[in-house]
Amino acid sequence: MSPIHFSARLTPAVVAQTKEIYSIPIYQRLFEWDEPQIVQLLDDLYQGFLQAPSQPYYIGMLTSNRHNDLIDGQQRFTVMMLLGIVLSRYDADWNRFLFPEPNVVRLKFAARMLDSQYLRNRCCPVDGYENWYMKRGVQCIQRFVDQLTGQERAAYARYAFENLSFFVSRLPNDYSPKALNQYFETMNSTGKNLENHEVLKVKLLHAARRFDKMQLTQIWNAVGDMDRKLIRRKGKDEKRSDLQWRFQQAYEAIERQDLDGLFCGQSLNVLTDDAIDEDPLASLNVGDIPASHEKPVQQRLSRNNRFHSMLSFSEFLLQVLWLQLDQATRKKVGVKHFFDVNRLQETFRTYWMQIDADEFILALLKYRLLYDRYVITISNEEATYDLEVDTYGVDAEGNSYHDLLLMYESMLYVNSSAASYYLWLPSLLSLAAARNGEITGEELYDHLKQEDEQHHPLPANLSDLGTLSYRVVDRYWFWKLDFHIWRSRKRLFQDESVRCVADNYMFRRNRSIEHIAPQTPDADSTLRLPDDVENCFGNLVMISSAQNSSLLNSTFEVKRAKVVSYVHKELTGTIESLKMLMIYQYQHWDEVCIQDHHQACVALLEQSFG
Repeated sequence: MSPIHFSARLTPAVVAQTKEIYSIPIYQRLFEWDEPQIVQLLDDLYQGFLQAPSQPYYIGMLTSNRHNDLIDGQQRFTVMMLLGIVLSRYDADWNRFLFPEPNVVRLKFAARMLDSQYLRNRCCPVDGYENWYMKRGVQCIQRFVDQLTGQERAAYARYAFENLSFFVSRLPNDYSPKALNQYFETMNSTGKNLENHEVLKVKLLHAARRFDKMQLTQIWNAVGDMDRKLIRRKGKDEKRSDLQWRFQQAYEAIERQDLDGLFCGQSLNVLTDDAIDEDPLASLNVGDIPASHEKPVQQRLSRNNRFHSMLSFSEFLLQVLWLQLDQATRKKVGVKHFFDVNRLQETFRTYWMQIDADEFILALLKYRLLYDRYVITISNEEATYDLEVDTYGVDAEGNSYHDLLLMYESMLYVNSSAASYYLWLPSLLSLAAARNGEITGEELYDHLKQEDEQHHPLPANLSDLGTLSYRVVDRYWFWKLDFHIWRSRKRLFQDESVRCVADNYMFRRNRSIEHIAPQTPDADSTLRLPDDVENCFGNLVMISSAQNSSLLNSTFEVKRAKVVSYVHKELTGTIESLKMLMIYQYQHWDEVCIQDHHQACVALLEQSFG
């Protein structure tokens, strides 16, 4: 058989110099990347932009035939198109990548003309038709870019244009439909691209010696679906206490290394003694699948419909590997490199001799049970979170420990990135495992808070106006303050409508820091502030770029009126910061009020550590 040919490194800038048009065949699934996957790519790309602006950032390998049909990699190429649609607003050269010729789009969809037209129309509706996933993808990218400064946006767009890199492997011309089908099934047998963790799966299963490999394979596959909990209600009549009993049975079986008992006991929804169902499409050749001319149906954001995991499976694998290493090894490890998912196989090769394949796969299952039980999941639709476990008891402010744990984890989630979950998540899972899966919410909350505050100690000279000023403040302190305001809301907010807003507050990944008394006030404004007061923590609030743009240089009175309207639901909008909610309890805003609010924030932060 003829060898596969590989392209030189390609970037949007290189492709933009060609007239090449790529096509997605009808047998390929529709674009279905959801927000966590896109944000992960954008975050990683941004880190490359900051740390190595002249180095390539690799998005992976694409596979095509001589007609430029994308046999594998269509999800990534579609993301590049969506990225180009947004970034072309900041760097016009992206237009040459999107459109090799006027009104000719770089990527087309075989037998899906509406999707092709939708992409050509820069993801604006075409005769009322919208591709829901593409629309959400563009919105997600735009929100991310909005968080950057004006100069960063153009530079980030240029970096991605010149450095976002991929290779194309071209299949031989003599590939028969059967050979093409075998290739596609190998690369896409689970409906996903062949990823680093799937290569690792083969290596670990090959190295396993003590346990049944079919059972280990089922365990791996079950754990790998991070958006579907391992223990779920089997019917409406099953009570939460029943789920608790099933958790205990499964956890104890894992600790005994009793795989037969684990499978026969049916504690987990996803593990049974039955053989894995055979895919009825597996025997079909790709060429046998007829083209469909029906309009694609609106797709789900996630197979779980409502909530998704904060971690990808590759990230979870690195968490478990970290937990399997001894303390002495951990102290020598460069954690940022260790938790880099792009180095997954390299990291496992480094520590291969320190892990036992059989026990590692069981550890995956054990920590996944704990993860499902004690770690939040994130809503696909709104900034809301869910925590499976019931934790009883209340703190001195009357908050349940279930809510405290949920809110503290969600605060850490919005402040974390894929490369920094190691600051708190392994510690939480390790403590839960040390207690054999049985730990109170109060213990977990206290431990998590203490662990976090070791990484984020209270700054010295906190009362000094320059300590948390505009130019130096870490965004963490806005979220930390909001948590403590939420925890103390019953005491801080006397108005019932305001307290109701605080009751329903949820953390968001807001990153835009806004001055309450604006840096560039309206011409009619008589308020003039010293630089240290204008930029102090008391005059700052962190909200979304969209809300920042809507408020911008308005006077305090105008901004306050909008917030009051949000509180009383007279305007459509949300309160994105409890610090902002506190600020608008003031009737006016001057130097005295700013310093008063600054000292109130300092006092609350100091109390939070107490």
